Amino acid sequence: YVDAVNSINIVERCESGLRDYFAKPCTPENGVYDYPYNCRNMYKNHDGNMDVASVAKKFAVEYCQDQTDSKDKFEDITNLDIRTMVNLVVRDVEYDISSSLQKVCESLYGYWHADGATPLSTNQFETKLIRFYNNVYGGDTSKTQWGTCYENSKRLMCMSLSEEVDNDDNPLATWSETLGQCVFSDEWYRIRCENWIGGYYEDSVCYVKN
Repeated sequence: YVDAVNSINIVERCESGLRDYFAKPCTPENGVYDYPYNCRNMYKNHDGNMDVASVAKKFAVEYCQDQTDSKDKFEDITNLDIRTMVNLVVRDVEYDISSSLQKVCESLYGYWHADGATPLSTNQFETKLIRFYNNVYGGDTSKTQWGTCYENSKRLMCMSLSEEVDNDDNPLATWSETLGQCVFSDEWYRIRCENWIGGYYEDSVCYVKN
């Protein structure tokens, strides 16, 4: 990938080769899932043979350097554009793997909690969605390197609503640990009244025409 006449071409060819390097093994040959479902068993920040970043950096060391200035370690590669490009590809692949698993989880009506996201409250334990782990990991519920698929409880559905905000950036709903229930904002009731049933909302009351 480095037989080009300038640094830009070297980086572009290296990026194309690296993306292909992930695309081929990560794409199922058949079935309902597409790229990068086959790489669901890889890791991030794992520093091993199955770690996305480690695989990408090894590729760069072997195929993306000018042999007149070859380095044995990724961190020592003198072309900073190559190192930046590799890190961007790693970010994209990691995002794609997590997103593909999120789609599978949500297709089974589960709640996807991505790795690295704000931890769920420890005051109430959630249950992993066994159907997801049976379908994706052969029943191994310890596979959470990209995120965790939970049964979509009332609490988790409420947490999903809390990500939606009104014009003042206030959440439409929040979960009350004390009450053990979802507390909806006045704006949520207004939307439900006016958009869902065609009513008129005023002073916390929904009026519906006869």
